[in-house]
Amino acid sequence: MLRHKCPQIVNFALKWCSAKERWLNHTYKNFVHYGGNEFKKGKLIRTANQNKRLIIRALLGLNNEGKSTHFDFDRSIDWDDLTKEDEKFWRNVSDWVRWFTENFIDIRSTYNTSRSNGKDEFDCKVEIIQTYLKLELPSEKDDEETKDRKFTYVNNLTDYLVNCIEIYKEE
Repeated sequence: MLRHKCPQIVNFALKWCSAKERWLNHTYKNFVHYGGNEFKKGKLIRTANQNKRLIIRALLGLNNEGKSTHFDFDRSIDWDDLTKEDEKFWRNVSDWVRWFTENFIDIRSTYNTSRSNGKDEFDCKVEIIQTYLKLELPSEKDDEETKDRKFTYVNNLTDYLVNCIEIYKEE
């Protein structure tokens, strides 16, 4: 359920960071795995399937009908039990989840509007870069290697966003 009910835009961000499986494993291990088990005198008296569903719904911000109300990515990470390296990794992922959550719908709208107004895909990508990704573009003081790396990064991100737009379904 955790894999399939993750909000689609968050899923895009996790995949962009190559963090989807790691997030699933982390969240399951730290919040879901033992959630709701009840023991009496060392003996399991109730399985946790129902409670696990409730925990997953709470983590994903789902209401009783399974509709998303508000997903807070940071609540799905056990920040208290991380190494410095893991904390740095999850902070970066959290920043990307926030960025996708704040920008994806606008980027999608810009792209779709431009396409419906007759712009080709290349021009739409240029518009996305100029509007949403210009801070990631190289500066004049960057050396050629850095410029190439930044251009490649921005192009890859733009291609990824357009691919996400193609598969996005409103929840």
